[in-house]
Amino acid sequence: WINTPRKQGGLGGLKYPLLSDFSKEISRRYGVLLEANGGIALRGLFIID
Repeated sequence: WINTPRKQGGLGGLKYPLLSDFSKEISRRYGVLLEANGGIALRGLFIID
């Protein structure tokens, strides 16, 4: 997905790192996890400097 060209629906090589959250711990700490709905995380964009 990150290495797929934009013309093919990908991101086309980003110049900044992406993060995944399989354990949902980061979503929980940033307050975007809806625990009552089966642990669904709301979409969010966080710029960390």
